Formats: sequence, C-alpha cells, structure tokens
Amino acid sequence: VIIFLKKNKSTSEDNFPDFMYCIGLADYFPDSLLVSLIQNAVDNINGSGVFILAHKNTKLFNFAISDWAADWKFIPRDIDDLSNLINTYTDMKDVKVEFLNPKDLPIFFIKFSKNKR
Repeated sequence: VIIFLKKNKSTSEDNFPDFMYCIGLADYFPDSLLVSLIQNAVDNINGSGVFILAHKNTKLFNFAISDWAADWKFIPRDIDDLSNLINTYTDMKDVKVEFLNPKDLPIFFIKFSKNKR
C-alpha cells in the first residue's frame, strides 16, 4: 500500500485498471495518507474506470469496539468530513464523485469515475 501511495501515474493507459475497490484502509489512515491513496487511485484508473472507497458511517458504527480489538486507531469521519477532505486536498477535475449511503448500513461508499474524453 505504501508503495502504491507514492507511485506516480503510469505512463501507459494499457496498465490502468478498470476497477479498484478499497475497504478498511480509509477508516484507519490519517488524512495525509488517505488523500494520497485517493488521488493515486483516481490517477491510475483508466478513462472509463471506477474507484470505490468504503468507509464506516460514524453515525451507525460503534468504533470503540474496533479500537479495542485492533492495533489500528479508527479515525471517525462522516460523509461531510470526507467530502471536505476530497474537495480541499485532491484534484478531481474531470472526475465524477458520488457518495452512496445505503440506508441503515454502518458503511458508505464513495465512487470515483473519470469523465470520458
């Protein structure tokens, strides 16, 4: 993961994946690493590709249990927190960003898809 966070954009779109899905990392990464993960993932999907990021919904998820059971410290964020983080610290021009919030589930999703050129 750390290598991916530092990876520069591939020079050949043939190497770009069509789909990337991330669950579990966003909940524990500090803002600076999460921003790098998001930006590099979006930069490295192909022109019609999709990156989906999952995050626990702090309104419906009891993160105290996860903190007790795991060595990693859960970083509580809600949809507004992630939206502000993405809008402030990433370059999402030519990228459609959708927040998908299934009702009554302790997780929400952010779908990034490049606008076709």
